Amino acid sequence: MVKMVHGICALLLLLISAGQAFVQTAKTAKISLIEVGDIYDEGVSVKNGERWLGLYVTEGGSSLIESKVTVKPLLDPEDKKTVIGKIVAVDNPAKPVFLVKGATVLKPGPAPTIYQGGDAAEHELVNTENLASRKPRQLKLGDSQEYQLKVLATKARPGEFPCPKCVDLKLALVFGKQTQTLYSAEAVDPENSPQTWRLLWAGDADGDGKMDLYASFSSDAVGAHTELFLSSQAKPGQLVKSVATFVSDAP
Repeated sequence: MVKMVHGICALLLLLISAGQAFVQTAKTAKISLIEVGDIYDEGVSVKNGERWLGLYVTEGGSSLIESKVTVKPLLDPEDKKTVIGKIVAVDNPAKPVFLVKGATVLKPGPAPTIYQGGDAAEHELVNTENLASRKPRQLKLGDSQEYQLKVLATKARPGEFPCPKCVDLKLALVFGKQTQTLYSAEAVDPENSPQTWRLLWAGDADGDGKMDLYASFSSDAVGAHTELFLSSQAKPGQLVKSVATFVSDAP
């Protein structure tokens, strides 16, 4: 009888441990983020025939749609033989804003869009070649939720090398009395290391009625990447959380 009790206790402990392991795995599941086109990052795992969730914005509306991807080798344009990356496309005539995999919080269906950007200057949040022209970006979700994206520039602290024109830059999301820094770059030299930040998309992708963002950040010093920010994953006191990054520049 004693052995049976011990056996039951051991089985219960095993089940509890397995449950805890599952919860931890669910919390730390990695979200993969890509865009269609040429991908040079060797660390990006995407295979031909996989199904990814794409955000599509068309005249008929915007939705998250499951998409089958095709992947072909990207060859060096000089020797036509050396593989230098991947070419990713989807089985949809429209081009998705982004593609994600492993984002269990995102489901196929409507994804209200309030802003769709791109590479044009009008979508720039900041360009260090013309800092004086920056203005807060007003974003309104629904009838009452008004957000602002602000770029804050302050004189950089003196460092090892003198740089009188260097500035510290921050991108802040403001909602009511809440302000959250989304991205920052310290000691930026506008002349020798220009920065360009762009808003690519804003809306409600995760269906919680709050603002989600997709933005790109580039500089001559570190290259370019994009980030997906979701409100449903935000920690207490935050508005959003950066859940995935995609390195988007060519070598």
